[in-house]
Amino acid sequence: MISKEFKLLNEGGLHARPATFFAETAAKFEASVTVKCKDKQVDGKRVIGLMRLGAKQGDLVTITVDGPDEAEALDSLAGFLEHVDA
Repeated sequence: MISKEFKLLNEGGLHARPATFFAETAAKFEASVTVKCKDKQVDGKRVIGLMRLGAKQGDLVTITVDGPDEAEALDSLAGFLEHVDA
């Protein structure tokens, strides 16, 4: 299991479009993906859960990935959070 904290850079936060893209990307991996923001924690493969986080630009988001392809999954999701313009 590996985790990493990110500062959400997307101007609109984790709204519908980036949440959908994030969940679709997470679903490509066998590893489980958990996303935490403030006091809420959700399954990173579920769009509705991601949107319910209410994550806004500048919020700290922690991604925890656990499974056989966890490193690859975290790298892919990290790139998305660090560069998203959606």
